[in-house]
Amino acid sequence: MAIDSSGLGIRRRSRWYSIRIHSSPSKKRDFRKLHLASECRGKDKPIYSWTLTSGARHDSPSFRTLLKRVHGEIGDVCADKADSCRENATLVSRMGGRPFLMPRSNAESTNASLKGKYGEFLRSRRWHMQEREVGLRVISHNIRRLIRYTIRQEVELLD
Repeated sequence: MAIDSSGLGIRRRSRWYSIRIHSSPSKKRDFRKLHLASECRGKDKPIYSWTLTSGARHDSPSFRTLLKRVHGEIGDVCADKADSCRENATLVSRMGGRPFLMPRSNAESTNASLKGKYGEFLRSRRWHMQEREVGLRVISHNIRRLIRYTIRQEVELLD
């Protein structure tokens, strides 16, 4: 299992609209953080749990939330240095896994595929709608991966 976070931008108003009304474009970098716990070893690579936080939040508390939502064996847990603390390592070992807190995580590929397919900006304006939007992205990602994995297995059986 791999745990990582990635930023999703929020577009409050477009750059063209700001130019048109003669105001300077906003330099404030407002974004949300999407924290993912996903499989990194299997071929299907589903997302087991996710949470959305503001951009100013630290990654370490979300690590614990994500792990507590996962049911079953967790095995090896890979995460980057933002998640490295004694509490997280203890929680992983208590749940029966081995913590690997390294500089770069394997979950970045899941974040990259999610952003590549569905974009790196949230279109919703309100917080609860942004959570729903991210939830739908995660569900559609898992369904897409499941369909691809099932088709691969059927093709391998035919060969």
